[in-house]
Amino acid sequence: MTDLLDDFLHREVFPAVPLHVEYSLTDLGRSVSGPIAALRTWVETHLDDVSA
Repeated sequence: MTDLLDDFLHREVFPAVPLHVEYSLTDLGRSVSGPIAALRTWVETHLDDVSA
């Protein structure tokens, strides 16, 4: 599963005390935001039908 997440997320470790880690989306991770937003809109529009 970690390998799959590596395709979507970039992890940068800064060797400091305390340890500092920053995460950001890769290009592939950013490219999925449109389809996810469309799915969210669909769910919000059809929530009553799905709940029934």
